[in-house]
Amino acid sequence: MALLVRINASSVGYTEARRHEFQKYIRAMNNNFPDLLRILTSNEKRQYFRNERLPRPRGIGLSNLPMVGIGSDLANESVNSVMKKLLKALHYRHTGHILPRGGSIELKWITNAYLHTLKEDQEFIGSLTGVPTLTRNGTDLSSQFSYRYGIDLEKLVSAFVIVFRNSLIGIGIVAHDERIFQCEADQAS
Repeated sequence: MALLVRINASSVGYTEARRHEFQKYIRAMNNNFPDLLRILTSNEKRQYFRNERLPRPRGIGLSNLPMVGIGSDLANESVNSVMKKLLKALHYRHTGHILPRGGSIELKWITNAYLHTLKEDQEFIGSLTGVPTLTRNGTDLSSQFSYRYGIDLEKLVSAFVIVFRNSLIGIGIVAHDERIFQCEADQAS
């Protein structure tokens, strides 16, 4: 997951040290998990922009556009595991309740390449009014990690939007009773 959160479309703050750090992670991942990431071909990049109905960046050829594909179930399992643990911890932090055995977590996560797909979630995201200030030794950490949250009055359900370095975004709901998600599914059908 450390590698995935360092994949960021922004060139802001992209220093030689950061490039070196990123290359270190790429080499380690290629050695240990060769199918985890792969550089996309120009045709794959073109197909991505076409499928997602996004405009191509101006002033840069597709061959020079840095894009990688995430191709391993290991990446999905890792991100799901880390995000769910984080959601449990944030739920406890903001409600004071440990998620019981019968509790459940619904999670959706995307990389920054699919940020545009969150348009349908904007109303939900906007309803999460809790926005904590995250600092360490007086340093603002929001460029590394930030989140929004909302909690029901009984403190049995909480919802979060989690952002890692503007690279990985997770939307999660934590509920003390998994039946809440079954009720939602029944209402939707």
